[in-house]
Amino acid sequence: LRLEFKLDPPYSLVWLTDKRDNKRYPFNMLSPDLGTPFEGWLGEFSRIEQEVKLSQDVNKASLIFTALSKKKEGIEIQRTFTLQANSSLIEVHVKLDNLSNKAHKEIGWKTYVDRWEKFTFEGKNYLPLKEGILTVEDTLTFYRAQHFPKEAKDWSESWMCFEFASSKLCGLIWDPENVHKVHATMLHIPSIEFNFGEMKPGQIKEAKTYLYFGRGSWTDFRKLWKEIIVRENIAPIVATRSPVKLQ
Repeated sequence: LRLEFKLDPPYSLVWLTDKRDNKRYPFNMLSPDLGTPFEGWLGEFSRIEQEVKLSQDVNKASLIFTALSKKKEGIEIQRTFTLQANSSLIEVHVKLDNLSNKAHKEIGWKTYVDRWEKFTFEGKNYLPLKEGILTVEDTLTFYRAQHFPKEAKDWSESWMCFEFASSKLCGLIWDPENVHKVHATMLHIPSIEFNFGEMKPGQIKEAKTYLYFGRGSWTDFRKLWKEIIVRENIAPIVATRSPVKLQ
């Protein structure tokens, strides 16, 4: 993969290039939001200046964005995008650090990612819900369906993916710890909402998501989810039944 970022407000990932066929895809990983309450992707982080640092060696490259919140006094936010050499997986690590001498009663973090429909309107969506792994083939039906479960407890596993042209796949994996809600509507990559509760002076909170863009099927992607989540000693969730179709 080749990644292209916007290095001024809103400091976001904007293009993905598949180096195997040199195809370039618009991809807007919109500004995240520090809460609560949440303002949305046009909130504080779409406006404030951020420090940008590049760290790289022969095996990987990391782009690090650091900013100090004005909405939540004393909270420093560091977002690190890491891509291993010859990999299709982007790790997004967020670290919140309370540098102030006061506690914040409730701290949350919300990620926003743009729509899959920018790639194509043709493909299949896979959502691992408690009732089973939901397969959505009719994009028009999915575009109208705006009532998927939002509570994290209603998702059996912490991933979602979209298969499209030429065996390509885009998907998101998230560390389920501290995840409060999963917003999945209208062909969007899901927006993940973390709730860390109270944050005391000097305390650090962290969140991880993993963005995949490459080849494969939903079963390959689910295996990747198992490798990442189980390897990090997060309790695996019992597999759901076979996919069902949304008609």
